[in-house]
This record gives sequence, C-alpha cells and structure tokens, in this order.
Amino acid sequence: QAVVGSIALVAIPAGGTLTQSRIARPSALSLTAKVRKGLRAMTIPIDRVKGVAGLISIGDRVDIIAIQQPRTDGAPTARAILRGITVLAMGMTFASASNASPAPDAGNQTTATLEVTPQQADLLALADMNTTLRLALRSPDEAVGSLQAEPLSFANPNPYRVAAAPP
Repeated sequence: QAVVGSIALVAIPAGGTLTQSRIARPSALSLTAKVRKGLRAMTIPIDRVKGVAGLISIGDRVDIIAIQQPRTDGAPTARAILRGITVLAMGMTFASASNASPAPDAGNQTTATLEVTPQQADLLALADMNTTLRLALRSPDEAVGSLQAEPLSFANPNPYRVAAAPP
C-alpha cells in the first residue's frame, strides 16, 4: 500500500525491487500539485540575509516584511505586509528530501516560492517592485492569525502641490 498511487522514476524490471529512490508520488514531482485550490505560488528574490541565513525550509511559515525608502528626507519604514505564509519551495527545490543531506549550496538560495491568495500575490508583486522584501521565520507553535498584517501604501504622503496660476 505504500506504493499505491506512486509512479516509477526509472525503468523497473519485472521482479525488481521497489525502493524510495525509484518511485515518487506525483505531488513530489510537480509544484502545481503542492498549491492548494484557490491559492497561487509566487516567487520572490532573496539572499542569505533576507532569507534568514538560508535556514528556511519547505513547509515553514514566514512573515513578509516590506521596507520602504522615504520619498523625501526621513527614515525608512518596515511593515509586515503578509503573515503566516507557507513556503512551497526554496530555489528550485520544492520537495523535502526525507533523509538526504542538504545540498552544499542549500544556504545560498536566491528565491523563495510562497503560497498566497490572488490578492496577496498582487500585493507581493507590487511590494517586490517598490520595496525591499525580507522574510521572518515564524515559530510553528505560533498561531497564524496571532498578528495582523500591516497596511502598505505607495501613495505619496506629501503630494506636490501645484501653485495656483496668478490671476
């Protein structure tokens, strides 16, 4: 029963031994199979610092923090725009290797693929173009809805005022 629903990864001769390295579930072969109905997979660029030193694993939950540079003099602002987002993939790896050793470059991933709603995908795409994004790893013991996401605005808080034309 452990192999029912699995597919062969290599040719297995009649009478050959079935091992985990020779078979896999379809969900382990396609990112599409991992995305839940109604949600989207969205990839953002990261580095060792923005991605928690490469210590984020597939299946972890993260908060996404957007850091905005001010349009005028002032300090940057940081807002947790999404909270409790599931990590679907790190780099090009989307299946957790059961007992395998991590690849030598596992801590040097340059992308994180996240599972988000369509509205969150829109916000994340806009934030990726206009802010610096960082991931914050959440404890598995913390409830997903324990903190609210913070609003992010791209509107100019001090719009330029056009002087009225002289009479």
